[in-house]
Amino acid sequence: MGKLPNIEYTETIVPKAYHGTTLENAGIILEDGFEVDTSNEKRDPFLGDGIYFWEGDFHRAKAWAEKKYGNKDSGILCAEINLGKCLDLTNSRLRGLLKRAEKGLKQAGFPSKDSFVINWYAQKESFDTIRNVTLPKKVKKLFPGSSIRDDFNLVICVRNQKNISKLELIREKDLKREIGS
Repeated sequence: MGKLPNIEYTETIVPKAYHGTTLENAGIILEDGFEVDTSNEKRDPFLGDGIYFWEGDFHRAKAWAEKKYGNKDSGILCAEINLGKCLDLTNSRLRGLLKRAEKGLKQAGFPSKDSFVINWYAQKESFDTIRNVTLPKKVKKLFPGSSIRDDFNLVICVRNQKNISKLELIREKDLKREIGS
């Protein structure tokens, strides 16, 4: 496989990214840091191995945590993330590089799955973070006649925990106070 161009390290800071979990796990994470489990063969994280955050969307993280853990047991962590060396898949050039990597891996007989390709490329290039937009299969518009989608999310997968510069448990009442609601 040919050499892929280097991707530069940046100091791009995402000031508010949210991670949904349980209140108990939130306490453990704040005390000991995140633990990334890569041993479960059934899990297939679409952006590869790492810690997942919704960029700027407390309510999406809360909805995810409540669905997974139940209303009373969910806890939301707010992080400040330095993207560092980021495979930013919102950038068409970087998506093109990932396509080239997939093509080479496929020719070498490896699986053509998002998580496999991203993990391989991220390890090869030492990415700190992966960033992407998620879209459901069915298009949902903001209102009839709108070109604006109502169902996308910006997701950050942090591979290098050193890029999480700030982390705190946040509750909805804190968020309302912060934005003046």
